[in-house]
Amino acid sequence: MSSNLIVGAAACIIGVIYTVQAFYLPKAPIGDPLSPIYFPAALGIIMLICGLGLLLTEIKKGVYRNKEKGKTHRKNKKTITLITLTVAFGLIYAFIFERFGFVISTTLFLGAIFFLINGKRKWTINIIVSLVFSGSIWYVFGKLLGISLP
Repeated sequence: MSSNLIVGAAACIIGVIYTVQAFYLPKAPIGDPLSPIYFPAALGIIMLICGLGLLLTEIKKGVYRNKEKGKTHRKNKKTITLITLTVAFGLIYAFIFERFGFVISTTLFLGAIFFLINGKRKWTINIIVSLVFSGSIWYVFGKLLGISLP
C-alpha cells in the first residue's frame, strides 16, 4: 500500500472527526450563535476533500499494483520514517509548548523539521528560517494584532 493512500485515508478520518467535533463547540452568546463553528467546520471539510482527492488520485493511478515493488518499498520506508518523526516532533512540540512558550518551542519544532527534511548541510538556513518565522509570527500577533501568545 502506498504512503499516499495511508495519508489520504488518515486525512479523511481526521477531517470527519474534526468536522463532527466542531459542532460541539459552544455557541456564541452574542450575534450569530454558529459563528464559532464555521471556521473549524470548514477546515474539517477541506481536510476531508483533500484526503478524498488524494485517495482517488492514487486509486486512479493504480499505485497499489505497482510492478516495481522493490523501489516502491524503499521509497515507502523512507516516507514512513519521515512521517513518524514528524508526528513525534509534533507531539514533543505540544508537550513543551506551555512550558517554554511560543517562540522557543516553535523555533525548536521548526528547526527539527527543517533538519529532518534538509539535512545537516543546510544548517544555517534551517536555523535562520526557524528563528525568523517564529519571531515574525510572534511580532505580528503579539505586537501588531495585540493577541497574546504563550
